[in-house]
Amino acid sequence: MINELKDKAIVLNSTDYKENDKLVTLFTLEHGKIKARMRGVKKRGAKLAYASQLFCFADYILSKNGDYYTVINASQIDSFYDISNDLNDYYGASVILEVADTIIRQEEPNPEMFVNVLSALKTLEYYDKNVMLVISKFLILSMKASGYEINTDNCTECGKKIDTNIFSFDHGGFVCNLHKGTNSTILSDAGVRLLKYLEKNSFEDLPDDAVGSKNVMKLLAYYFEEKTETKLNSLKIFLQ
Repeated sequence: MINELKDKAIVLNSTDYKENDKLVTLFTLEHGKIKARMRGVKKRGAKLAYASQLFCFADYILSKNGDYYTVINASQIDSFYDISNDLNDYYGASVILEVADTIIRQEEPNPEMFVNVLSALKTLEYYDKNVMLVISKFLILSMKASGYEINTDNCTECGKKIDTNIFSFDHGGFVCNLHKGTNSTILSDAGVRLLKYLEKNSFEDLPDDAVGSKNVMKLLAYYFEEKTETKLNSLKIFLQ
């Protein structure tokens, strides 16, 4: 039985399929992550070619036949075109999409994360912000959505007020000397201040640049990889 599904969605991944088709991973607002086929979009002049591109945000219409989806129409809301014109922004945004693709489950709605992805892409598209700070903020929000919220105020083990710069990857936050363990690192004072700022402020409030941004991003990425047991391949490309 063929059913029709309409939903707003962001393209998280797009790969070639056969001669003229593509397979896309759509993060939809109401239906979570959906993998769908887009027929003929590699042909010259294909009217839906734009809807198969990374970052595309559109109203999609899909047909479902059994367990398989096919995109049959789309109406673009935002292409985030300028992101693709800047290599730094492009690879940074690719990290954001990979993080989202990792934690969003198939056909499980996650409106909070949907808003977070849109906010991150809009920040890269329309505001001159440090890409590493945008990635870091998105990682913080993603860990929170996954149940691994970062604690920046008190020792995650004993609850005492933090008087160290020790971040524990096992406990997901700062810890006192007594509970530092082996899987931990020491941040600079600037890094500690930045991490606390990112945890408490929105994308719109991100500074244009900040001391320690690269170290904080790498710390958060490592924490994400530890908890999700994945590797962010796009981050390696971004750092190169």
